[in-house]
Amino acid sequence: MVKTFILAAGNQTRWLYYMPNYTHKIKHLVPVHGIPLIRRTISQAKNPVVVTREPKIIDFVTCKVLNPVLKESVVQTLISTHEYWGEKAVILLGDVYFTADAIKKIYSCKEDYMFFGNKEEIFAIVINNGERLSQAFIDLSGVDISKMKLWHLYRFMHDIPLSKHDITESFTYIKDKTTDFDCVLQYEKWRKAYDKR
Repeated sequence: MVKTFILAAGNQTRWLYYMPNYTHKIKHLVPVHGIPLIRRTISQAKNPVVVTREPKIIDFVTCKVLNPVLKESVVQTLISTHEYWGEKAVILLGDVYFTADAIKKIYSCKEDYMFFGNKEEIFAIVINNGERLSQAFIDLSGVDISKMKLWHLYRFMHDIPLSKHDITESFTYIKDKTTDFDCVLQYEKWRKAYDKR
């Protein structure tokens, strides 16, 4: 059975950087097509579990919640889900607007593992065989991962220098309106272009 882990444990530092007085203080709760982003992602997911320590998100969601022990980086949050993966795990980033086509592409993946995104961002990971990622987590045990992003994990797993942005294998491009909202300016730009409510 597939389990979907929606990572929403970030501390919102980039979100409010340019507009600290913005109405929506938590990016996972911004409205898209009339509903909060996290609720939309939950409705798209199979057997969703929201991974967060944010009380406003916990109070808001209607599915299972997993509280990560460490949440300084997205990789720490990902590692906190490891013991719950089961036979197939899908990792969705909670600050991403996924199109229906992107969700279909992610859930139809049959590879042992696959990263999904565009040239700038990783949006999702599918794990059909956790052996390779489990080994990467073991290999990272002596490394400071408190600031590690998913691109760093991808590079680490593919023997690419962490400072070099290179995409080699086990990566599927999503080339549609799927996008992440790192800051208010990105969200407002997307909202004006695509959210006609």
